[in-house]
Amino acid sequence: MITPRCLLASVLLLCASCVTVASEQPWAPLRLTLDDQVVGAHNEAFVYVDGDYRGNFVGGKFTTYLTLEPHEVKVFTTGFQDWVREVALGRQEYPDGTALLVTPVRAQ
Repeated sequence: MITPRCLLASVLLLCASCVTVASEQPWAPLRLTLDDQVVGAHNEAFVYVDGDYRGNFVGGKFTTYLTLEPHEVKVFTTGFQDWVREVALGRQEYPDGTALLVTPVRAQ
Protein backbone atom coordinates (compact mmCIF):
# COMPACT_ATOMS: atom_id res chain seq x y z
CA MET A 1 0.00 0.00 0.00
CA ILE A 2 1.28 3.49 -0.90
CA THR A 3 0.95 5.93 1.92
CA PRO A 4 0.40 9.66 1.33
CA ARG A 5 3.89 10.31 2.73
CA CYS A 6 5.50 7.91 0.18
CA LEU A 7 3.45 9.42 -2.63
CA LEU A 8 4.54 12.94 -1.68
CA ALA A 9 8.20 11.88 -1.49
CA SER A 10 7.93 10.27 -4.94
CA VAL A 11 6.39 13.39 -6.46
CA LEU A 12 9.04 15.65 -4.91
CA LEU A 13 11.83 13.38 -6.18
CA LEU A 14 10.33 13.34 -9.68
CA CYS A 15 9.92 17.16 -9.70
CA ALA A 16 13.47 17.71 -8.46
CA SER A 17 14.86 15.61 -11.29
CA CYS A 18 13.06 17.78 -13.86
CA VAL A 19 14.47 21.08 -12.61
CA THR A 20 17.39 22.48 -14.57
CA VAL A 21 19.76 24.89 -12.93
CA ALA A 22 20.73 27.89 -15.03
CA SER A 23 24.44 28.42 -15.03
CA GLU A 24 25.42 32.01 -14.41
CA GLN A 25 27.89 33.57 -16.78
CA PRO A 26 30.82 35.27 -15.06
CA TRP A 27 31.16 39.06 -15.09
CA ALA A 28 34.30 41.15 -15.45
CA PRO A 29 34.87 44.89 -15.02
CA LEU A 30 35.23 47.26 -17.95
CA ARG A 31 37.01 50.43 -16.86
CA LEU A 32 36.71 53.49 -19.11
CA THR A 33 38.85 56.62 -18.83
CA LEU A 34 38.02 59.81 -20.72
CA ASP A 35 40.83 61.39 -22.71
CA ASP A 36 42.13 64.64 -21.15
CA GLN A 37 40.49 66.76 -23.89
CA VAL A 38 37.07 65.47 -22.84
CA VAL A 39 37.39 65.41 -19.04
CA GLY A 40 35.96 68.95 -18.74
CA ALA A 41 32.69 67.61 -20.20
CA HIS A 42 32.62 64.43 -18.09
CA ASN A 43 29.33 65.33 -16.40
CA GLU A 44 27.73 65.14 -19.83
CA ALA A 45 29.41 61.90 -20.90
CA PHE A 46 26.81 59.13 -20.89
CA VAL A 47 27.67 55.43 -21.20
CA TYR A 48 25.39 52.92 -22.94
CA VAL A 49 26.03 49.19 -23.23
CA ASP A 50 24.00 47.28 -25.79
CA GLY A 51 21.61 50.24 -25.96
CA ASP A 52 21.00 50.38 -22.18
CA TYR A 53 22.06 53.44 -20.16
CA ARG A 54 24.73 52.50 -17.58
CA GLY A 55 25.67 55.89 -16.10
CA ASN A 56 27.96 58.93 -16.32
CA PHE A 57 31.67 59.43 -15.91
CA VAL A 58 32.82 60.70 -12.53
CA GLY A 59 36.18 62.48 -12.55
CA GLY A 60 36.85 61.14 -16.03
CA LYS A 61 36.43 57.50 -14.89
CA PHE A 62 33.65 54.95 -15.33
CA THR A 63 33.42 51.26 -14.40
CA THR A 64 30.74 48.77 -15.33
CA TYR A 65 30.57 44.98 -15.25
CA LEU A 66 29.96 42.94 -18.40
CA THR A 67 29.34 39.29 -19.11
CA LEU A 68 32.01 37.45 -21.08
CA GLU A 69 30.58 38.03 -24.53
CA PRO A 70 30.67 40.82 -27.13
CA HIS A 71 28.98 44.09 -26.17
CA GLU A 72 28.52 47.41 -27.94
CA VAL A 73 29.74 50.29 -25.76
CA LYS A 74 28.76 53.87 -26.67
CA VAL A 75 29.81 57.12 -25.02
CA PHE A 76 27.78 60.24 -25.82
CA THR A 77 29.47 63.54 -24.97
CA THR A 78 28.27 67.05 -25.81
CA GLY A 79 30.46 68.61 -28.49
CA PHE A 80 32.00 65.29 -29.59
CA GLN A 81 31.08 62.54 -32.01
CA ASP A 82 29.75 59.37 -30.40
CA TRP A 83 32.49 56.97 -29.33
CA VAL A 84 31.43 53.41 -30.20
CA ARG A 85 33.39 50.20 -29.66
CA GLU A 86 32.63 46.50 -29.77
CA VAL A 87 34.06 45.10 -26.54
CA ALA A 88 34.45 41.36 -26.24
CA LEU A 89 35.50 40.26 -22.79
CA GLY A 90 36.67 36.67 -22.71
CA ARG A 91 38.16 34.19 -20.31
CA GLN A 92 41.54 35.96 -20.54
CA GLU A 93 39.96 39.13 -19.02
CA TYR A 94 38.13 37.31 -16.23
CA PRO A 95 38.10 38.28 -13.35
CA ASP A 96 40.38 41.32 -13.72
CA GLY A 97 38.53 42.87 -16.66
CA THR A 98 39.99 45.38 -19.06
CA ALA A 99 40.52 49.14 -19.38
CA LEU A 100 39.93 51.40 -22.38
CA LEU A 101 40.80 55.01 -23.09
CA VAL A 102 37.79 56.86 -24.52
CA THR A 103 38.95 59.42 -27.09
CA PRO A 104 35.95 60.83 -28.95
CA VAL A 105 36.53 63.17 -31.90
CA ARG A 106 35.26 66.76 -31.64
CA ALA A 107 32.07 67.39 -33.59
CA GLN A 108 32.46 69.67 -36.59
